[in-house]
Amino acid sequence: MKRRLFCAFIVILAVALNILVFLKGQNLIDSAIEVAVELEMDSNADVQLMYSDGIFDLEHVSTQHYQTDEGRQSLVFNVPTGYTAWRLDFGEGCTDIKIYSIKISNGKTEKDVSLDSVITGDNNDIDNAVILDNICMITVAGEDPYSILDMSKVNLNQILNDMCMTKSLIAKALLCLVFDILLICMLRRFNSLCTSLGEMIQSRTLILNLAKNDFKSKYVGSFLGMLWAFIRPIITVLVYWFVFQVGLGSGDVNGSPFVLWLLTGLVPWFFFSDALGSGTAALIEYQYLVKKIVFKISTIPVVKVVSSLFVHLFFTMLPIIVYCCCGNAPHLYMLQLIYYMICLTVFLTALLYFTSSVALFFKDTMQIIGVILEVGIWLTPIMWQLTLIPEQFRWLFKLNPMYYIVYGYRDSIISKVWFWDKLYMTGYFWGVTILLFIGGIRIFNKLKVHFADVL
Repeated sequence: MKRRLFCAFIVILAVALNILVFLKGQNLIDSAIEVAVELEMDSNADVQLMYSDGIFDLEHVSTQHYQTDEGRQSLVFNVPTGYTAWRLDFGEGCTDIKIYSIKISNGKTEKDVSLDSVITGDNNDIDNAVILDNICMITVAGEDPYSILDMSKVNLNQILNDMCMTKSLIAKALLCLVFDILLICMLRRFNSLCTSLGEMIQSRTLILNLAKNDFKSKYVGSFLGMLWAFIRPIITVLVYWFVFQVGLGSGDVNGSPFVLWLLTGLVPWFFFSDALGSGTAALIEYQYLVKKIVFKISTIPVVKVVSSLFVHLFFTMLPIIVYCCCGNAPHLYMLQLIYYMICLTVFLTALLYFTSSVALFFKDTMQIIGVILEVGIWLTPIMWQLTLIPEQFRWLFKLNPMYYIVYGYRDSIISKVWFWDKLYMTGYFWGVTILLFIGGIRIFNKLKVHFADVL
């Protein structure tokens, strides 16, 4: 009966994922729309075309430099497919701007964008904008002039649909196939998954009690006791804030205070590093339980995750408090933090099944994990922005599952973006997590018969 229910769930999940990919997914082909803006300005400036499916940020931008000595110029911006909200930033220093035309091309067809889109859209630091003799005349009134183009009268769908439609459908079909294969793997590992999950559910009270004792035992004998669990991360945050903002002069990030942006990245990393570091040695630490015949040792790695979760729940409130102290009101997007906590918890559990079991037989595992954590915090965009990396290499950093988690926390508090708006990143993260979970459980179950022999 359980297997039938599980099979039914997998089938429904597979159908739902396939529908989402085809109906809601962006184009997977690495292609871009060319947006040519013909203009004339009275000073040199970096002109930017920002594109977004939520809010505008510096990770989604195409930049071209304007030279006054060349006079009237056509600046060509590359915009990835799937983005329909565009913002034209004119840079600093200019006072008068003339826009002669805006053209969109997909390599096959070209379409004119009415200059009315510049005037009718939302703008900033623009005193006056009129169209005279088919020329958009703009008078700048501040240091950050930009216009959010009104694309309501432009049939972007036609441009998008004309671009490599066949290849895009093939790519989406392949992605669905990958999802389906992962789900089939879950079906094949039904018994081992059910056994492990069943042991966790049945031992939930035991796990909770062991996690509480584990949390308390870390600081037994120290004067400040459990306060050290909170003091050390707070000091770390203050040090990073002082170095990067006070020392190096890092300013606001996309309109958000640097300390808030930093906190939203460090908070999930603290949870990840603490749980992974301590959880890898969990079987060695709890060897007296491992040697007990009747004890369900598959619950031991989970104990370390839950123990670290206690501290994480406290620190999750810090960026929310800072956000509210900056004059902002709480919003519904913050509820997503629960989802991303679940994501990180499952991901950590999957990793610990592998690392904790291997650590018994390969003593260098702890040192390797330590190096990975030391390097990983700098390879993850926590204290720096991904825009510092050339665009063609950014995908390498996005392969890191912690990228999804870190930016998920920022999306939930700062950017206000739902996780289903990042369909492919969500699919990639859960695909990797499921594979790690299946592989971790398999290795753990194969090695556990030898645990008592090596302890």
